[in-house]
Amino acid sequence: MLLQRIALERFRQLDRREYTFQPGLNLIKGPNEAGKSTLQEAILFALLGNPRLKTLHRDKRRDDCISWGEDRPFSITLDFADESGTPYRLEKDWNAQKVCLTNLQTGDREEDIDSVEQIISEILGHGSLELLQSTVCVEQDAVDEISAGRREIGDQLQSIVTGGGADEATVSAVLKDLDAKIAEIERGWRTHAPRNPGPIKVKQDEMGDIETRLSEIRPQVERVEQAKEQLIALETRIGEIKEALGPIRSLKELCDRRFELVEQQGNWKAKEAELEAKIEQVEEATKQTEQANEALRAYPGFDAVDSEAERQLANLHQRVEVLREEVERRSAELKQLRAKQSIETRTRPGLPIAPLVGAGTGFVLLLIGVVIGVANSSVAGILVGLLGLLIGIGCLIWLVVVLSQPRPLDLGSQIAAREADLAKSQDHLQRVTTHLAEGLAPFECATWDEFSQRLSECRTLFNQRRDAQTRRGAFLGDQTLEALIEERKTASRHRRDAEEALEDPEMQRAIGITPLQYEELKQDIEHLEEELAEKGQKRREYRIRREIADYTIEDVRRLEEQKAAAGRSLAHLEERLAVYQLTRDVIEQAKEQTMRSARDELEPRIGAYFRRITQGRYTQVEADEDLNLRVFSQEKGDWITPDSGELSRGTVDQLYLAARLALLDLLYRDTKPPLLLDDPFVKFDADRREQAMALCKEIAQEHQVLLFTCSDAYDLFADNMIDLPGLSAQD
Repeated sequence: MLLQRIALERFRQLDRREYTFQPGLNLIKGPNEAGKSTLQEAILFALLGNPRLKTLHRDKRRDDCISWGEDRPFSITLDFADESGTPYRLEKDWNAQKVCLTNLQTGDREEDIDSVEQIISEILGHGSLELLQSTVCVEQDAVDEISAGRREIGDQLQSIVTGGGADEATVSAVLKDLDAKIAEIERGWRTHAPRNPGPIKVKQDEMGDIETRLSEIRPQVERVEQAKEQLIALETRIGEIKEALGPIRSLKELCDRRFELVEQQGNWKAKEAELEAKIEQVEEATKQTEQANEALRAYPGFDAVDSEAERQLANLHQRVEVLREEVERRSAELKQLRAKQSIETRTRPGLPIAPLVGAGTGFVLLLIGVVIGVANSSVAGILVGLLGLLIGIGCLIWLVVVLSQPRPLDLGSQIAAREADLAKSQDHLQRVTTHLAEGLAPFECATWDEFSQRLSECRTLFNQRRDAQTRRGAFLGDQTLEALIEERKTASRHRRDAEEALEDPEMQRAIGITPLQYEELKQDIEHLEEELAEKGQKRREYRIRREIADYTIEDVRRLEEQKAAAGRSLAHLEERLAVYQLTRDVIEQAKEQTMRSARDELEPRIGAYFRRITQGRYTQVEADEDLNLRVFSQEKGDWITPDSGELSRGTVDQLYLAARLALLDLLYRDTKPPLLLDDPFVKFDADRREQAMALCKEIAQEHQVLLFTCSDAYDLFADNMIDLPGLSAQD
């Protein structure tokens, strides 16, 4: 079969979509949720779906495939060609519940659903969804699921080995029919079927009923007089049993009462001790609470101290300490200034002499130069004059600088300033100290250290009181102490009542009975009661047989003849059952031998494909009759199974892919169905994925291959590529 085109209407997110396929390897590529798996599912619905049914499979339902927001089911049109190249168009409408298969070459149409299914099955090679899903259709993450079509695969392999035709009864069908016949005969005998038993069970029940009637009739006919004698013996024995039962029953009841009282005494004693301990705990917690309250009376006002008040007092204390340090520092500085004043003599600075002398010298030199220059008109006079001018100007500038500098304050001014600062600091310290004293006054504390210590002690007492109150509440719960004491009194009263009852003289009889003797006493009573019931039943039976003796020996013979006839019928049925079972065993042995031949052809094919994909690492594969596989490991020198955990997940997928390809070779020799692969190579490494793709490329020469993937790794192998853009609906 060669798929050519598919058109979808209202099929999940692929509404009004059309896709064209080519021979060879078709790569359907798109991101996750683009509709790849949806397209594969649509192909399965098109090939194998029945528009009159709501399901294709238990996990493929029609209503799950309807496009979002649509109230009508979907329709699918599929164009394909058979092995001879004849083109067909398959139209299925789940809304109208109609199907139409058109031969596009001749124009012939077929609209009968059963006939269309038969034609599609012949073109595909098989019409079983389970068989397709186990061979040519690999759904996402389901490479290893070949068990769904296990029975169909077995039947087809047997048909190939034996040369049987498709219309012949399969071995599985024959075995199923034999199992049904065997189950029919055995129903109710080896299986539970009370409402509809099989023939063996019916005959067995019939013989049982006859035997029951014979067992009832024979004693009446044969031993009526013997029954009378046995009645006398039974009456005597029943009297003896009743006489023996009276005293030991009374003693057992007394022992039972004693055991009950001992248990009650222990329970009430334990309850009393528990309540006493709880009362002591409550009283202790109450005492600790009162002691804490009494101690807290020595801390007036401390219960109102919150974090804000404590913080304010702490700030005042810190400010007092800071101001005290400042007063001490200013006092020390003032003391140093006064000491300096006492040893230094205060002097007023005059005009600086050196600049004045220099300035006078300069002007003298200037006058000398002028005189020399006028008298001699020489250069020396000019130089002396210039030198004197420069010296005079420099000294004047020095004088101006000296006079312009500020004079330092005298020690008297500094002392006065320090005294003012000290007085201000002392005044500030006095005010803050007063505020601190006022803040500590309500707590009867003279200093901050005393307040801190008493506050810590007070909080410790608060915590002790809170803990004691918590314990008291936990022990009391919703009760009061008075109610708890009253409950203890009640438990004490019940304990005393049990002790008084145990001291009763009548109860003393049971004290010497040990547990072993008590068990023996119970067994004696049980045996006597059983014997009494048995004797009473026999007495009733013997009385009935004695009083109702209306059967004759002919009635016994008639029932024996009926029993013999039923036995002959039962033997015939058992013989027929044995024939069915022998036939089934022989056919199953033949089936096993046939499947062995099929496996002899299947296993080398699986091994060849597996060896190629794994590049020669694994070469031998075995399969049992249920297609359970195992692989020979050269490294371990032993066979391993896929579920042993010794093969990687990718290697397991590669093994089952090889099995599918081998089944494809054997089961589809006369037909070439398309191979649908939903990204089965995602767990393969790069080398094995390339080997698998090369193998698929070769298979695509005979079988059309549709590979659904979201990877770009297969682009080089594709003969035709279909891109699916991302969609919003789930794939």
